[in-house]
Order: sequence, then C-alpha cells, then structure tokens
Amino acid sequence: MKYSPPLDGMRAIAILAVLVFHTWPGAMRGGFTGVDVFFVLSGYLITSVILHDVQAGRFRMREFYLRRIQRLMPNALLAVLATMLLSWLLLLPSAATQVAEHGLWTVFQASNFWIRSHVGGYWGEQAGSVPLLHTWSLAVEEQFYLLFPWVLVMLVRRRRAAPALAVALLASLALGVYSTAVHPVAAFYLLPMRGWELLLGAVLALEVMSLDNARSGELITQPVWRECLGWAGLGGMLAGFVFIRDDAGFPGMVALLPALGALAVIAATAGGRGSLARLLGTSFLVETGRRSYALYLWHWPLIVIGREFADLVGWPVVLGAMGGLAASIAMAVLVYRLVELPLRQRGPGRPRRLGVIAALVVATVVAGAVLVRMDVHADARALFEPMTFSGQVYNLSADAARRQTGVASRFSDVEFASAPPLRGWPWRDGGLVHAWGPGAPRVVVFGSSHALMYAATIDSLCRERALPVAFLTVDGAAALTSTLRRDGGACFPAHGMLQDFVETRRVSMRAWQPDVVLVIDRWDRYQPEPRHFAAALEEFTQEFGPSTRALVYVSQVPVVRVGERSNLREIAAWYHRLTGNFPELSADSRQGFRDSTVALFAEQARVHPGVQLLALDDLFRDASGGVKYVEGREFLYLDDDHLTQAGAWSARSRFAAVLDASTGPSRPRPSVTPLRSAGATRPVVRVTRRDPSTFAGEDE
Repeated sequence: MKYSPPLDGMRAIAILAVLVFHTWPGAMRGGFTGVDVFFVLSGYLITSVILHDVQAGRFRMREFYLRRIQRLMPNALLAVLATMLLSWLLLLPSAATQVAEHGLWTVFQASNFWIRSHVGGYWGEQAGSVPLLHTWSLAVEEQFYLLFPWVLVMLVRRRRAAPALAVALLASLALGVYSTAVHPVAAFYLLPMRGWELLLGAVLALEVMSLDNARSGELITQPVWRECLGWAGLGGMLAGFVFIRDDAGFPGMVALLPALGALAVIAATAGGRGSLARLLGTSFLVETGRRSYALYLWHWPLIVIGREFADLVGWPVVLGAMGGLAASIAMAVLVYRLVELPLRQRGPGRPRRLGVIAALVVATVVAGAVLVRMDVHADARALFEPMTFSGQVYNLSADAARRQTGVASRFSDVEFASAPPLRGWPWRDGGLVHAWGPGAPRVVVFGSSHALMYAATIDSLCRERALPVAFLTVDGAAALTSTLRRDGGACFPAHGMLQDFVETRRVSMRAWQPDVVLVIDRWDRYQPEPRHFAAALEEFTQEFGPSTRALVYVSQVPVVRVGERSNLREIAAWYHRLTGNFPELSADSRQGFRDSTVALFAEQARVHPGVQLLALDDLFRDASGGVKYVEGREFLYLDDDHLTQAGAWSARSRFAAVLDASTGPSRPRPSVTPLRSAGATRPVVRVTRRDPSTFAGEDE
C-alpha cells in the first residue's frame, strides 16, 4: 500500500498534544483527545491494509497477525518490562507490586479492564500515579484488531461491509453517549463504547478503496473543497486539544469534535496533495510521527515514575516530571532504532525475530509474576512498634463501612480492635453509652472518624474517673448540624436515617444535660464553603450549648501531604532504608483553613463562657513546622489524617485536663440563648459495658 507522509504528520500532532497534556496539564487541558485522533487513524490504516491485500488476493489472517505482533509487541513488551523494573527500584514496594500486576494484564491486552476495576476514572485522584495508565488505549486497539479483520473480510466477501459498519458505528456511538451519562468509567475505557472512533476511520477507508481513484488514495479531488475540509478538520482537532475539559461529559458527544476533525484531515491529505498535506509532510512532523508509538509507550511511565520518585525524596515534582519526559524521548528514539525497526522486518530471519519477541513475552511475564509476589510489608524492618486502632469499636454506622476500613491497602499493617457486632442502629437508642458511673452520661462525644480515633482514649479516662460517657460518633458524618442535614452518604444509607440521627442528638442532649460535650471532626471538610463555617459553628453552639456545662471544640491535627491512599509507614520505612533518616513531611494545602478554624473556636470561647477550645494540632508539629508523625518507635499517624492509638494517647493529658475541669460538682452551667425551644422526651438508652483494654463485652 502506498505510503502517505501526511498521516505520520497527523500522528506527530496527536502525540505532541498528549505529551503536553501529560507534562503540563494546564497548558492543554484537552490534549488527551490526541488518543481519539489515533483511534480514527488506526481504524483507517488497518482497514486500508486489509482491503488492499484482499483486493490483491494475498490477504492471509495468519500473516496479518504476525505483522501486528512484529509491529506492536517488541516495543510494548520492553516498555512494560522496564516500567516494572524501574518501579521496583525507585518506588514503594506496594506501588511496584501493583505496577507488576497491571503489567501482566497489559501483556495479555486487558489493561483497560484492570484500570476500570482498580483505578477508576481517568481523572481520578489515583490515576495520576499509575505508570501504565496509558495502555488502556493500546488494549482497546488490540481488542479491535482481534475481532475486526474476521468481520471485515466476511462482510467484504458478501458485499455488505459499508452498511454493516455504518450500523455498528452508530450503535457504538449511541452506547458511548448513553454510558457517558450512566457509566462514565466504562464509557471511557471499553471497546464497545469507543469502537465507533475506529469504525469511523474504517468506513472512510472502505469508501476510499471502493472508488476508481483508490490508487491515489484521494477521496476529494476538487482542490478548493480539499483545502477547506482539511483545514477545518485540523481546526477541529486543535479545538479539541484546547477547549475540551475533563468535566465536559467525555467521551459522549464531545469526542465527535476531535474524531470528526481527524476524519476530515485524513480525507483531505491521504493522497498527499494540498497545502495541509505539505505541512503535515514536513520532515520534523513525519519523523516524529514515525516514532509516535514509541513516544506514547515510554513517555507516561517515565513521567509518573520520575514524579513519584521526586516526591518521595523531597525534590520538586516538576523536576521529576521533566526528567522523566527527557528520558522517555531518549528511550523512544533509541528503542525505535534498535528494537522496533529491526524486529518488524519480514524478510529472511523472521523466525529468529519472532523468537526474540517470544523471549520478551516470557521475560516480562516472569518478571511480573515475581514482583507480584514481592513482600510488601510497610514496616518490614520493624522500625516501629505494632500499630493499633480502636476507633471502629465506637463507630455506630453500618457494619459494611467498618469492614472496609480493615481491607484498605494503606491499613494492611495495622491491628484493628475487634468489636462485637452491633444490633440494628444504636444511635437510634441514644448512642453507645458506657456506664462507668451512675446516672445519665456526663461526657458526650460528637463527631466523625476523627472522633473515633480519640474515642478509646476518652473512654479510658472516663472509666478511671467513674464518668458515664456516651458516643454519638459515626464514620463519615459531619459534626455540625446544619452541614449534617446535607451530608448523608454511606454512613446513613436508608431514607430518613440522617434526620433520625439529627433528632437523636438533640433529644439525648436535652435529656442528659451532660457536664461536657467534645465535638471532634475533620474541619477542613468545610473548606469549600468557608463563609458558611462560622455561621454553622454559631448555630451549633446555640443549639447544644444550653444543654451542657462545657462545649469543647477539638482542633484538627495536620494532614500529611502524601495523599489519602498512601501508606505513610511504607513511605517512612522506604526513605529510612534509602537515607538512614525519616523524611520531613509537610501538611497539605488546606492547613491554612485548619488554622483559621482554631481562631474561630477561640472566638466562640471568648463570646460564650461555656465554650472551650482544646488545641491538639501543636502536638503533631515538629520544630521545623512540618508534621510530627513518629516519636521514637511509636508511629503516630494511621494514614494522612487519622492518628493511631499511640498518636491519640499522646493527647491523653489534655483530654484529662478538660474532663477534670468540666466535671466538678460546683462548676456553674453556662448561659447561652438557644435558637429553638427546648422540649423533648428522654430517649431510651442502650447501656453497653466494655473494657477498653480488650474492647470485648456484651450488652446488658
């Protein structure tokens, strides 16, 4: 088949857009649509090759697949193998294991299925740290190549190719538009929803090959129309690169812009005539396009690994990304010349070349299988004391929410206290009450998972002082009432539960009239609405202040800038093995808002005599202003924002001081004017006695 240089120029434009997007996302937000250009171009070229050989009477399915293997597999296998080995050398063990597992799926052309199950959306938080994320598109193409030749040859022989492909195209497009609305992750990654882009190129190839001027490769012979169509198509491609956003319902109908633009450019330039064809045929674009496959394979893994390694060792992340990009360009040029070109030859020595490819398959699979079984203990060298967490004992949400905590990979080395199963929803009966002393609860704890992490420490202090304590603590539930009314989610899965919980808190407080209420939450969750936070805080004070002697707001600990999914112990142990020291870790970008909440709590304490601020954040800051996450052999953080039992225990003396000052018999009750009238019945309370040292007991 006649070679068309402008099509390599198209490849160059598409790969450059992808490179810019992956290195500087803000510079070209829609650069990822270069993949859509590749899809249309691949559909056109693969169909043209098959039809050309069918018309010449020399098409053989075996030969077709051998050529695909020689063309695509050597570079891809080498890239996957190098990515797995570099991840093992430079990244955390858990990350290297995940890369190896993903690599095995990639070898067998199923990367898109693995990504959909393990990573989720292309723009999700986790996606940016997956070195083989880009192989989803290769899997889509290979799955297309596996099925399409058989169907095309059958349809061509029965002279039904054009209508059948058109129907399949429209069905795939309709499915893609529908799935974008209801199943967006599947719509992005799976062949049935993206196949229409490949079929778009296939239909064009079928039309070109059916014309009498097929030898010239031209569909449009009129120069004026060819020029208009070509430049309009290029404009559509570029508009997709610049204007499409990740939140624009992609792919859906939006993907038509780059796809139809690519189709127009192919139709106008494949014959090699016209000003646009001359532009795309310039030597720089053609040579870049010839190496576009190698550039696509190597750029993303090395950018991600460079970025992740730089972040681990404290270097600028941009420096790591730029270093990865430079290395990927060098590797692409080198591997194209030394591996891709030699192994794709079809002349004498072909069995030997196929043997080399088979050896690469075996080496990649063996390396992946070994790395998948690698020891990934976060603290394999026993640098820290065993880490424990008892918060789930006090979690009054559904059992499923508690089970999920123990299986997350970042908690793989944490010992979770086992709690007896709760019957029903205990908060409907007034919460979880530990009657360490007579009478109604004198201490009440409100809050989310940040209250759960202190719950065992508070419970232990109340037991020592014979103070009955009640926990109205639900993982994921916001503490402030006005926000809680809008924040249901998984913690309150059934209709009406959220309103029941709000009412239970109100009724219980007015019935118990406790000495002290501790309000503990992840306060930076309110950052999207900072101007409403002060009003919500005042409303909460007005509602619950009259029912207690002391309403205590507890400040939030710093959040470590490592991401919610990261295993903090693994990072510390990895860095210690590399340097002999623990890394200096800083707080994330929301620390300014957390500091402002402390000022608001202090203002509440100044205005309302019964309100107190319990500041704990300073306990977890080191001398340089970073986050103090380890003390001796004790690891203080469970993940990026929760404390281990040892971390919570370090705040014991401050909680004790608040309890001792607030539970004395002569302490006067504060005067806070309520916003609502107080008239409520006393709730029925389930009293559960548990020994906090064992966290095992039974209802009485």
